[in-house]
Amino acid sequence: MTSQATDSATAIYDQIFQDYRKGVRPVKNSSQATLVTFEIEYLTILGMNGAQESIEVHIDYEMTWIDEHLTWHPSDFADPVKSLVVPQSDIWQPDITLYELLESAPLIPEEKMKARVDFDGRVTVYNPQIMTLSCKMKIDLFPFDSQKCRMAFGPWVYQQNEVAIEESNSTIADMTMWTRRRGKHAKDGFAE
Repeated sequence: MTSQATDSATAIYDQIFQDYRKGVRPVKNSSQATLVTFEIEYLTILGMNGAQESIEVHIDYEMTWIDEHLTWHPSDFADPVKSLVVPQSDIWQPDITLYELLESAPLIPEEKMKARVDFDGRVTVYNPQIMTLSCKMKIDLFPFDSQKCRMAFGPWVYQQNEVAIEESNSTIADMTMWTRRRGKHAKDGFAE
């Protein structure tokens, strides 16, 4: 990155975050919902616990939305910077949660998590985590049983008219990924 690009990036950051409030949903019209595109990039089963009816997964997911307060015109700056990478802690984020979640641990410390902000307000965050979720299991056919664990993601506090989720075209429902252990796989939005 050139000195001019660094100067432009700093000027853009200072401009868009000057009066920014990360605790407020990023719309200019509060009756408009924030549309969040949600995409599972990777999912693998790490383990199952029949007695506790839980499953542990490694999941990497991406969320994208428009933050109407984080926009700029690249041509207004000496170097036309079209995107910035900023700490996730600096921006508003939707409270998208796995409803069956029992426990989670980020694979990257929160203070190191970044977000990409494009000049048109598009924000993209990528979150790799280890999650333990509840899963009602039927083990009467053990060891020949098959388990289906639903994974439902959605906003925890925000209502549907405030934060709406849109699945990406290439969600986990469209692919099968084999885990590293025991040949189990995930597909169709379920861990099987």
